[in-house]
Amino acid sequence: MTAAPLRDFPLIYLSYDEPWADDGFAQVQSVRPDAQRVHGVEGLHAAHLAAADAAGSPYFLTVDADTALLPGFAEATVPSAYLTPDMQPYWPARNVANGIISGNGCIKLWPQALIARMRSHEAAPKGRVSLDSDIPLIEPGVTRLVPMPGCYAMVDPAKTAFHAFRAGFRETFFLAWLKQKFDIRGTGKGIPLAEILGIWCNLGRQAENGTWLIYGARLGYFAALNWAAFDPRLVNDYSWFNRFWHDHVTPRIGSGGARCAGSGHRYDSDRLDREIIALGEALTQRGLVPMAELTTEESALVLNADLMPILRTPRELSALAQAFQDGRGVARDTASAAALFGAAVILGDGAAHFHLAQLAVEASDASQAKLHLRSAVASGSPEAPHHLATLMQQDGASGPEIDALLDLAAERGYAEAEAS
Repeated sequence: MTAAPLRDFPLIYLSYDEPWADDGFAQVQSVRPDAQRVHGVEGLHAAHLAAADAAGSPYFLTVDADTALLPGFAEATVPSAYLTPDMQPYWPARNVANGIISGNGCIKLWPQALIARMRSHEAAPKGRVSLDSDIPLIEPGVTRLVPMPGCYAMVDPAKTAFHAFRAGFRETFFLAWLKQKFDIRGTGKGIPLAEILGIWCNLGRQAENGTWLIYGARLGYFAALNWAAFDPRLVNDYSWFNRFWHDHVTPRIGSGGARCAGSGHRYDSDRLDREIIALGEALTQRGLVPMAELTTEESALVLNADLMPILRTPRELSALAQAFQDGRGVARDTASAAALFGAAVILGDGAAHFHLAQLAVEASDASQAKLHLRSAVASGSPEAPHHLATLMQQDGASGPEIDALLDLAAERGYAEAEAS
């Protein structure tokens, strides 16, 4: 699979109200001297349209204001097969405060054609709430987000007390809202939402303004569960956040001896701790995400253990592999499909064995196809027993094993007519 260097794509640094944005842009330029900047655009959809205009290229990269590029980014590449109007590849970022490696603060590669079709955030159609770019909803089953290997960025959402609070609130509100709206449980939709919520709500005290990040995260989660009249779209309205911070958060926490180094904001750290604990108790009563009141030292130990997950799941890999296998939203590429299905198998998706068998049959490799089909049978695939029996019959086999495979296919609800 050929690859295109990311340095060949224009890079746009997106900033809005961050007091460190000039320094952040300088850091990005230290890795990408040709980087451009879009600043102060009201509305997240409008900001991405402005970035597209500034790039003036069929594909371009975006980096958020709280994200710093790592040196390895200069040599990073993207498989050429992923350069299609229907895919948005992204490279996860490591969160400085809580260690999670995820899409929060990630580097994104945008096709101009995808931006043109997108109607998200403040531009969402009437009656539809859009809290993210909603790439998979543009054309379901065709347009998709594509998590890429490698971590080339660090995101620090806690540079000031206010920005830490805003980042925590927005992230957990969005995740909890998504979890409720789509009834996602466990690893539903391939994303371990409960784990991510737990990380945001519990980890980060060792960071500058980390308590504010945790407070925002717990309050955002609490709001998603309890504020029935709250308009979810406000989490993307930065003007509302400013008002909420000054009218509600600051008076509730009060002024005191603690001081935010990034902004000079003074607050009562004891009161902030009590609010965090109270929210933890309220959330614990719901029994959805465990709350852990870690000390600064304990939080640092957990962070340094480097246990946070990269959010690239077997289901996501298999879905992308299926797209390449079928040529859906991307040029058909059996090599890419095989590589992705193979990774999915390694990560525990037994159903991917069946697709690997299909690719092996297509490549006239019957012995490899049989190996994958046997694994697919063991993983519970309903169609694999029938296809394995068919391959064995083509080799002249007959007898009890063939009969047992056909009986198993029938037990699993796979009718022979479905194979034709």
